[in-house]
Amino acid sequence: MHAIRGHAFLVKNTLLQTTRQPDRDRTARPASRVVLDLLFIAILLVLAGTAARSGFGKLLTVYAAHAELPAAADAAVSISAGDADAHLIRGALCESADDLACAIAEYEQAKKLRPRDYLAWLNLARVRELNGEQNAAIEAANQATVLAPYYKQPRWQLGNLLIRAGRTQEGFRELSNAGRIDPSTLPSIIDLAWSLSNGDESSVIKLLNPQKAETFHALANFFRKKNRVESAVNMYEAAGDVAEQDRLSYIGELIQSQRYQQAFGLWRGEGGAKSENYLATLIDPGFEQESNLDGVGFGWRSAQKQNVRLSLDSDQPREGRSSLKIEFAGDSNPDAAIVSQIVLVEPRTHYRLGFASRTEKIVSGGLPIVLVKEAVAGRSLGQSNTLAEKDNAWRDYSIDFTTNETASAIQISLQRTHCDGATCPIFGRLWLDSFSLTKQ
Repeated sequence: MHAIRGHAFLVKNTLLQTTRQPDRDRTARPASRVVLDLLFIAILLVLAGTAARSGFGKLLTVYAAHAELPAAADAAVSISAGDADAHLIRGALCESADDLACAIAEYEQAKKLRPRDYLAWLNLARVRELNGEQNAAIEAANQATVLAPYYKQPRWQLGNLLIRAGRTQEGFRELSNAGRIDPSTLPSIIDLAWSLSNGDESSVIKLLNPQKAETFHALANFFRKKNRVESAVNMYEAAGDVAEQDRLSYIGELIQSQRYQQAFGLWRGEGGAKSENYLATLIDPGFEQESNLDGVGFGWRSAQKQNVRLSLDSDQPREGRSSLKIEFAGDSNPDAAIVSQIVLVEPRTHYRLGFASRTEKIVSGGLPIVLVKEAVAGRSLGQSNTLAEKDNAWRDYSIDFTTNETASAIQISLQRTHCDGATCPIFGRLWLDSFSLTKQ
């Protein structure tokens, strides 16, 4: 209304300027002033009527959209024929009534009024396809991607249109672009590729053509759910740090399901196919580096939390810079591994495990031992003598064992012999160092 008043004020001033008379005609001014005032009022009424008409048309458009009343939409279009929103609303109501010809006409008009509105083009693309005009639909959706190249929806709609038209490679190229813009769409895109590829992993990967870590991550999670281990491992490796949490949880899942070679390959970041390079390989056999004993994967791990303290000790190691010191201070579960490591091995093969140990004032009814057992079945393959030397000197130990015909991994662990009675405390200190595993 302020704009209308300003416009009217300018019009009034212009009229006064062009109709001003010389001084000698001042006696005639009252009559001319009346005419000018009447003309000004007429112009103001016209402008106000136009604004009111436009505002009422907008009101009808909003009402038609909320109430879904075609009559209101028809009235809005008749009042505001130049308003793109009115045509979009009427087109949507026609579409919901399956009047495709009406919807197409309204969306076409909206597109003409607002040619750079990508949503108008997408609406047109949708009803063109519903009307059997596939090529025209693709053309309209493609124009939407030109107008909004960094928006997900145009890429998504164009991709699906192309796939339904039999142009699968082109379609997935657009869907992949949508996935890069909004990674939350990737699971749906991958699921579609899986269906169209009849569950062939290589075809899914080819259709997605992953280039970003987020896409590799989504593929890894998808193949994991489908129990396609090798593909999941490869995708997690390609995803890098983006997938770190899921990668670690998958390593734990693979170990739980006794897929040790694939788990080791993923843990090392070299793929399951290369895990054979690490057969009979101990991780940090001399306890030379800090490690997370609570972590997931391979290397040294600890399940014992009760009155046991583990630390690296640089004082008098058997060799290298440090050894592992274990301090016992009371009750602990004899069946829980104090420290352990899973190692990949060959089936039907004879091995020798060597290590060094020294102790100080170990007192318990269940003394510590080093145990070798099958990682899969848990059957014991061999164990050391009890570790409770009296002279606090390093001693070397060895355990000979043979793996069975299906063996893929063993577990080496420091545990305790079983105790008599309900409780089984242990006190004292023990050091371990210089582990080795050799094929005999």
